Amino acid sequence: MTRRMIDADIFQCADLITLPPAARLLFIGLIVNADDEGLGRAEPAYLRNRILPGTRTSATVLQQWLDALVARDMLTLDVQGGASVYQITNFHRYQKLKYKRASTYKALEEKGREEKGNKEEEVQGQYVAKTSTPATPEKYPLIDDIAMTFAIGYAKAGKIVESFGTTEATWELWKEYAEEKGVRLAVMNIQRYPTPDKIPGTGEAGAKPFAQVQEEKAKADARRLRGAE
Repeated sequence: MTRRMIDADIFQCADLITLPPAARLLFIGLIVNADDEGLGRAEPAYLRNRILPGTRTSATVLQQWLDALVARDMLTLDVQGGASVYQITNFHRYQKLKYKRASTYKALEEKGREEKGNKEEEVQGQYVAKTSTPATPEKYPLIDDIAMTFAIGYAKAGKIVESFGTTEATWELWKEYAEEKGVRLAVMNIQRYPTPDKIPGTGEAGAKPFAQVQEEKAKADARRLRGAE
């Protein structure tokens, strides 16, 4: 495996210093273990044995650290060819490689992209076929909006609509949540929770659940309207 260069400024990185020391070590380990395209295996159990051997870090906690790094836009997580894969953001900005070796994960990615494209076309056709008027299907515009906004493809967008019963009203809440919290965090949560108000609190001091924020905003709007009358 090619040796990696670790910039000394990484220890002053604002996104990293807010994480536990072991989580910071994990990120450095991800860089060291990445292939020449900045990709590597992302299974928590594998990473624990590879990067944090001898520790009692649970797979659940390690996954939370990975999610935190994703939320900070320091890496992305994906499933390629049935394998969980991470990719370091801006990997090639810091790693100058003269001779790059082809990535096994890139090959999986290409295969997965082809399969995903076929699946999305199939799902798209299924949703259009369900309607009596294919030109103006009932659910397809919403699926299309979700897929385009979150860049997740029709298969995942269709699953969100079908599994969670997402409607135009709840989708407006998700778009507002995405505007407030960021698209990357929103796309992670919309595949786990039916509406933003179901997301557990962040646990930060003074933090308010999204539902409470929405309620307070609605009350403030009502008071403003009453004052204008």
